[in-house]
Amino acid sequence: MGTQQLLFIVLGAIVITLSVVIGMNYFAENAKGANRDAVILDLNRLATTAQAYYKKGKEAAGGEKSFRGFQIPEKLKKTQNGSYRILYKRPNRILIQGVGVEDGQSWFNCSGIKVKITEQVLVRPDDITLRKIF
Repeated sequence: MGTQQLLFIVLGAIVITLSVVIGMNYFAENAKGANRDAVILDLNRLATTAQAYYKKGKEAAGGEKSFRGFQIPEKLKKTQNGSYRILYKRPNRILIQGVGVEDGQSWFNCSGIKVKITEQVLVRPDDITLRKIF
C-alpha cells in the first residue's frame, strides 16, 4: 500500500508541474498576441494621421497632397506598446514601422537571437496595407 501511495504522489507532482509549465507558456503567448495587437492599433492610428496630413492644405498644417513633411508626433514615437519610425517617405506613400516590446518569432533565425515583434504599415492617400515582419 505504501508503494502505491508514493507512486500516486509522484504522478500528482508530475501532473502539477506540467500544468504550471503549460500555463506559463500560454500566458507568454497571450502577452505576445496582445502586444502585436497594440502595435497594429498604434500603426493604424499613425496611418490615419498621415492620411489626414496628406489631405490637408498647407494653411491647415497639412501636406497638400504629399506625405513628405509628415513627422510622427513625439508622444507616439515611443509608447508602452513599442517604438515607431518612418522608414521612407515619398510624395504619394509612406512606410512606418512599429517594433513591440515582446519577443517575436523569426522562422529564419537559427542563431537564437531574440527579435521583437515588428509590423509595418504602407500608407497611401486612400489605402493602408499592414505587413507582419516578425
